[in-house]
Amino acid sequence: MKNILLITLLFLTSPFWRVSNVLAQNLVPNPSFEDTVACPFGAGQLNLASGWSSYRNSPDYFNSCSNSNMSVPMNIAGYQFAHSGNAYCGVATWWIYPNIREYVGIQLLSPTIIGQKYYVSFFVSFSCGGTVSIATNKMGCTLSTLPYSVGNPFPINNQSLFHSDSILTDTVNWIKLSTSFIADSAYQYLIIGNFYDDNNTDTLSVNNIGNVGYYYIDDVCLTTDSIYNMEGELEIKIYDLVGRIVRHTKINNNLLNTESISDGIYLIKIDSKDKTIIKKILIQH
Repeated sequence: MKNILLITLLFLTSPFWRVSNVLAQNLVPNPSFEDTVACPFGAGQLNLASGWSSYRNSPDYFNSCSNSNMSVPMNIAGYQFAHSGNAYCGVATWWIYPNIREYVGIQLLSPTIIGQKYYVSFFVSFSCGGTVSIATNKMGCTLSTLPYSVGNPFPINNQSLFHSDSILTDTVNWIKLSTSFIADSAYQYLIIGNFYDDNNTDTLSVNNIGNVGYYYIDDVCLTTDSIYNMEGELEIKIYDLVGRIVRHTKINNNLLNTESISDGIYLIKIDSKDKTIIKKILIQH
């Protein structure tokens, strides 16, 4: 049976907005790495993405504002446009040397509530440039009540909140990894990477010359709203308050153009293959 939800008013100030703009709060600050302390100019500068830091070794930050080889879409790890905006980060999930991993982490806006159901998701893309040519599985996410750092790295403990069992080889598309869970602790930190050692990680060499497994990461979310897990093509209908349809479209990237819709209060209905969401919105250009 489809679930139907109705929430209170949200304010939309741009003619282009993501379906996710009508959701409950994302507890991950700077989820798409757009907010910068400064433009990256070298490897290992994740700390230049506001709020993010290394929780193990030296993950990288890429932004189109960079004048170096840390730009977007072309950079030292390969070629990829951001899933949204102009920035993303990157981590090593495998290395020719034993059990080398990179983790990115961030403090949540507020701790998770014990017993509350949450939805977590992020997008990844395999990088295959230069020495980066080893695809892996086990890319995933975990939560912690404690912060970590390069000096106090999160352990490679063969545990995660969730991970991909499949080896991820797509260098063109962004792949969404997601799950839901019931919080059993007041978690304050979210961490992304491969938390499994070499014996528990499968690898695939795509060109027989590289020695690194590496993935880009973008659009990280932790929320209590299930719409973030809606997959595939979405059918969108926007109604005025007398029930007339003012927009009916299908989208694949969660980006909707409201430029031709007059300012005012509307209902938006979002249909995916397994659920329906209805919410009240205010479009204000």
